[in-house]
Amino acid sequence: MKENKYSVELKINGEDIRLKSFVQNFYTSTILGSISALKDIPPDIESLTIKIIKAS
Repeated sequence: MKENKYSVELKINGEDIRLKSFVQNFYTSTILGSISALKDIPPDIESLTIKIIKAS
């Protein structure tokens, strides 16, 4: 498997969750692939933040 040029950090309820390389590669490919279809996304992404908050 090729080396991922991105690192992925995951926090759940403020606690850091350790991710294996496979999972980091999976999230990177999935997220970058899905946002590439959006308009006005720069071609060279340095960082990306996604925050999911449970609705009340």
